[in-house]
Amino acid sequence: MSDDNLDEYDDDDEGSFDLGLRVEDFIRFLKVYAANSPCPSCGENHFATLSSEGGCYVFKNECRAADGAYLVTPTYAVGCTNCGYLRHHVARVVQDKVAELALQDPGEKGNERN
Repeated sequence: MSDDNLDEYDDDDEGSFDLGLRVEDFIRFLKVYAANSPCPSCGENHFATLSSEGGCYVFKNECRAADGAYLVTPTYAVGCTNCGYLRHHVARVVQDKVAELALQDPGEKGNERN
């Protein structure tokens, strides 16, 4: 991966995207794109978002390649309420899909902060 691609997910970069996401929008995303995805650990299909009244928690997954390249990938997560397994979804993909869903249903407010 070239350094050109790193800015897309680097939240310290001035061109980075807004990480704020309403819980309602994340749940809508999950219903459309992950509704039939049971927990890979226990097989149950009962998840809770990792969030607060202010919105979804953002996890910043950091990694460094052997050549020194550095990448931060923000994610949103849900946890299995049966066994605690965490499943992460890349924030950029979630936000893009939430925006697409809002275009399909203009009655929805889309990706707005509370």
